[in-house]
Amino acid sequence: MNKIIFLILIYFLFINANAQQLPTFSKALKIEHVHGDEYHAVEGMSFENRNGKVYGKISIPNTDSLLPSETLLDNSEIKTLNAFLKLVEQYKDSCTEKHFSSSVRYYTIQKDNQEIKIFRFCDWKKLTYFDIRNKIFGGYLKRLEKEKEKLNASYSVLLKGKWKSDILLPQLKADSSIYTAEKTNDLSPEKNKYIEFTNEKKAKFYRGDKTVNYNYYIEVLNGNKYLWLLGDNSRDDDEFIYSHKFLIISLSQNKMSLTRSYQY
Repeated sequence: MNKIIFLILIYFLFINANAQQLPTFSKALKIEHVHGDEYHAVEGMSFENRNGKVYGKISIPNTDSLLPSETLLDNSEIKTLNAFLKLVEQYKDSCTEKHFSSSVRYYTIQKDNQEIKIFRFCDWKKLTYFDIRNKIFGGYLKRLEKEKEKLNASYSVLLKGKWKSDILLPQLKADSSIYTAEKTNDLSPEKNKYIEFTNEKKAKFYRGDKTVNYNYYIEVLNGNKYLWLLGDNSRDDDEFIYSHKFLIISLSQNKMSLTRSYQY
């Protein structure tokens, strides 16, 4: 008799553990997180309840053109969202802040027709934005990094070489000016000012009186491709080398067109 009761209890525990976890939002949920100190980064995730099934995607930054992020959440992941929303309800009016800082950690949560802003250093326990993102989209982010590596490898083949233009690329103005350059080998640092992409991650800007070193990479956002030039200040220690971001209008084996971008 005791054995039968034990088996019945095990059965109901199994059923309860595998019961479908229902989300505590009826239609849609958006989580936006602003973080940083001198530079504020914005990231976001969005979720939809489609007939009891919850689908999520990374909305900011949007890299779907490189690799779609939409995923179907399992019970454990829905439970994580519900636990986060429970904390949101607890902290929406006030919370005991863990510490104070010049940096920011802002949360804006849109749950169906309700918007909640929490601009305090609350104790999110193990349910911070990044905890949730990594639990739900961790596999996707690893696959995305591989796609980024493939993209940068293919673009490095096109970029490698010396590029000459009437405009000096790092000095391109933020007034919708277009930088058009052509690849040529008939250049020397002593006589010309130009930029050279030497390998997959390195570039040199020859400006006559000095050679400035950059690291570079290609980024995909909202269907557009961007070229980042990152000042290599570990090597150019006598002056600060600023970083630059350019929207790639077109790029071929021998010609490129860019314009400066301030979209981050």
